[in-house]
Amino acid sequence: MSQCLVHIRFRLGWVHQGNTNIVATYIGIPVFFILYGIWKVVKKTKFIPYSDMDFQTGRSQPPSDEEIAALDELERTDVKLWEELDARGRALKVGRAVHRVFF
Repeated sequence: MSQCLVHIRFRLGWVHQGNTNIVATYIGIPVFFILYGIWKVVKKTKFIPYSDMDFQTGRSQPPSDEEIAALDELERTDVKLWEELDARGRALKVGRAVHRVFF
């Protein structure tokens, strides 16, 4: 979003200063298509049909019920450890030490 705002403000400032050369503004469009065509010819790549596109390879699978239960148990154990440290009065010291190390 911020890049869009910067681009819009740049273009408005550009026009405000009197730079309205249409050729210089839109020269990138044909250059892009020319370079894209050269790339396709040189590398001999083909367009992939929609039916052959693979959107599943590399996607992560949602966690199973067993994995969720294990994570919940781990979280409860971690909370118990923190409460135990707090009961001993060491939670504040541990928190300060962690803060010094990472921040």
